[in-house]
Amino acid sequence: MSTTCVDNKITINEQLLQQIRQLPHNNDSYVSQNNPAADAFAGFPQEIAHLLQKILESLKNNGQVTVSTLPEILSSTSAAELLGISRPTLMKRATSHEIPSFKVGTHTRFRREDILAIRKQTLKTQAQALAQLHEFYDNEGSIFDD
Repeated sequence: MSTTCVDNKITINEQLLQQIRQLPHNNDSYVSQNNPAADAFAGFPQEIAHLLQKILESLKNNGQVTVSTLPEILSSTSAAELLGISRPTLMKRATSHEIPSFKVGTHTRFRREDILAIRKQTLKTQAQALAQLHEFYDNEGSIFDD
């Protein structure tokens, strides 16, 4: 996964950053707004076009966006933020080996791929639970209806 979006913060990996750095530096614009039928980012590599679309969506919906790289090794604070949990909860789950971690001196660190995989699974589980709740509501109605 080359981009991750959490709370108007888009993080990219080093490979995508290298692709961006390899783009030509000339006055020719890749983006075409003059032809609405054409893909606005057709001249870009697919991952860069996807990143630009995420940036524009975030700006349109929220008025702000932060783009940064996400290192391979994450601190507990960064990992907790990506997972949407508190740092103490993350540390408890790491201590119980529910979340893979390793030590660098006295500091607990996390692999980016592990955290992003857990985040993806958590979002999938949440979406399934929400779908079940919608299904229950559709079949049973609200428990608060008179």
